[in-house]
Amino acid sequence: MKTEICKTIRTVTVLAGLVMLTGCPGYGDIMVPSESTSVSMKGEEVCFFVANPKNYQPIFIAINPREIPIKERSFIDKPRLSVVKDQLCIPSSFYKFEDGKQYVVDYVLSPNGLDAGDKFTKRSVIVGIEMASGRAHLIKLNNDEY
Repeated sequence: MKTEICKTIRTVTVLAGLVMLTGCPGYGDIMVPSESTSVSMKGEEVCFFVANPKNYQPIFIAINPREIPIKERSFIDKPRLSVVKDQLCIPSSFYKFEDGKQYVVDYVLSPNGLDAGDKFTKRSVIVGIEMASGRAHLIKLNNDEY
């Protein structure tokens, strides 16, 4: 009888310790999934479709050649870009996409372009593109590129 009580106490202690060490999933532990989108050309601009744009504007963008390791990628905080008529367009004056190269484009949209508030209102978009014959085409990204 005494050994059963000891086993029960040990089990409860271990379980309580695990909960205390790992915690319970809470507000900050929920992962917001990334979106994908389509790509098109508008003259020299590479444009990304923005579904339900409402008042969303970019607060972060990273455009990098695909072969660059994730830790070495560069980004621009608060880019001078805007969502206009359901599209976020990248002019060649902002970034020059080279023909025959592949890119990973990652950007975050936030209501009114403000980097504050609820993380669930922000939208993260990751897309792979390839420039071929002056046109932009979607490419499939690997799991480690998200």
